[in-house]
Amino acid sequence: MIDYLSYLIFSILFIAVHIFSYFLEGMINYQITKDIYGGKNALLTAFLRDASKKEENSRITRLNIPAQIIRGLLMSVVLYPIIGML
Repeated sequence: MIDYLSYLIFSILFIAVHIFSYFLEGMINYQITKDIYGGKNALLTAFLRDASKKEENSRITRLNIPAQIIRGLLMSVVLYPIIGML
């Protein structure tokens, strides 16, 4: 039987840690590789949008936060049943 309160606490904590670590890693990675994602000599703009444009960067950020919340929730659903084994 699933204890719903412990699952809710686990999911909230997991989502918070996931979002924090995802954005921290993303900020570090973007500083290292920002010339790949945007600017005059960007390598990936042939199939990705130019992240150096302010309006595009804000759109990416606006869409990324809800996507990471959903991603964290889905990962918590998968991990909760096996958390005892981990």
